[in-house]
Amino acid sequence: ARTEGKKKHFAIGVGYVGTGYQGLQYNKGFKTIEEDLIGAIHKAGGISDDNMVSGDSGLNMLQKVSWMRASRTDKGVHAVVNVVSLKLQEPDDVGRFVEEVNAHLPEQIRVYEAMKVTKSFNSKTAVSHRDYNYVLPTFAFLENFCDVFT
Repeated sequence: ARTEGKKKHFAIGVGYVGTGYQGLQYNKGFKTIEEDLIGAIHKAGGISDDNMVSGDSGLNMLQKVSWMRASRTDKGVHAVVNVVSLKLQEPDDVGRFVEEVNAHLPEQIRVYEAMKVTKSFNSKTAVSHRDYNYVLPTFAFLENFCDVFT
């Protein structure tokens, strides 16, 4: 990680398997996707040590880097693609930065891309649409399905 330097606004495309996580959104004391993602971005040099002050509340750090997400997911929910935006320590090589972030993430979380965006970009409001898919096994529609559990 680096000390505080010039930050630029970036959007990061990320996908994940949410099994074993308490959701996407940072929540102190709980295992979340954002906690792992923030840690990996920091280790790759995208968030300075100055912004990751020990003992600092995570919410304060998120404000310092203008962290925003396109949408949240609940406990155990997966996302094919989600976008977070933040002010990063500008990497010299964005492709290499993505590789470094992924090297610090568990296999079930992957960063696909990082790109510089305008100062006014906000991943929550810039989203064009959200798709939600719910998977239910077809045997749940069997006439005697509930009898299996009684």
